[in-house]
Amino acid sequence: MSSFVDKYPVIRLLLQRHRQHDIEYTAAAAFQSTFHALFPVIDGYAVNCEQSVDQGRYRVDLFVQGTDPTHHALYPIMVGEGKGGGASAKEVEDQVLKRSKEAIEFYEVDGIYAFTFLKESFRVWRVDKPDLVLNPLDDMGARNDRKHYIYLDSKQGECIVHLTDVMKYEEVTEDDYLPDYLPAGSTAKPVMQAGNATGYQIPAIPGPSTQSTSMGDDDRPRPHDPKGKGREASKWYEVRVVKEQHLTRPNEYIFQDSKKQRRSTTKKDWALDATGPSPIWVYQGGRMNYFTHQDVSNL
Repeated sequence: MSSFVDKYPVIRLLLQRHRQHDIEYTAAAAFQSTFHALFPVIDGYAVNCEQSVDQGRYRVDLFVQGTDPTHHALYPIMVGEGKGGGASAKEVEDQVLKRSKEAIEFYEVDGIYAFTFLKESFRVWRVDKPDLVLNPLDDMGARNDRKHYIYLDSKQGECIVHLTDVMKYEEVTEDDYLPDYLPAGSTAKPVMQAGNATGYQIPAIPGPSTQSTSMGDDDRPRPHDPKGKGREASKWYEVRVVKEQHLTRPNEYIFQDSKKQRRSTTKKDWALDATGPSPIWVYQGGRMNYFTHQDVSNL
């Protein structure tokens, strides 16, 4: 039996209910409660059921999100899908892979964790660009085989606690989380540290390739100018943008503002303006319009 399940008797009761009624929603209930315990809302996590990952019509069994205080937004951490009854591992793994790809595209992140369950057993995966395939966080075996799934209410099943820490912090080493739980010969697959998919440390943000310029609105009027709206016309300031990649939240597009302060934005904050002699990308920052000749969409 699992010491983790011992701590939460309701999870064991839900597992017992599933044995009496072997259908998908009873199997899902046990894992939904599990992740509510592992990702507490008081710590800034949202564990939701029957949610769309891309505002489409399809809903997943589990969708775990974290809080991004910089942008006052949610970012995706994990997509979960499962089956009860006699469903195959291939069926549920194909399903979660498709939903993971949709979440990566919609949230513009480089990767996401995936969770699959069959009855009362589970596996945890990682899906990353550019390959977009399911990579197990353990060496239990390849895809599409039920025998590689880990029974939740077992000693091995306690690894779900440590795998959750990997999802939260992405810095847990191999010796920290799996060897005491998985069978002999199985090893953990370390994952990248959070914050940068490449491991590259973002340097101080440089200025633009040409001298930064503050321009009056008469020098280069743009559709973004608040002319005729009862406000003082905006100024223009050229910057150089650096993309900072993240694994589980939207990438940041960083520049140094007119006050020489580091400013963080997302791709969606920038708009293409092709009305002038050459295209520019514009970010509106109060009464200052920041612009760059870089192609922000392809950084």
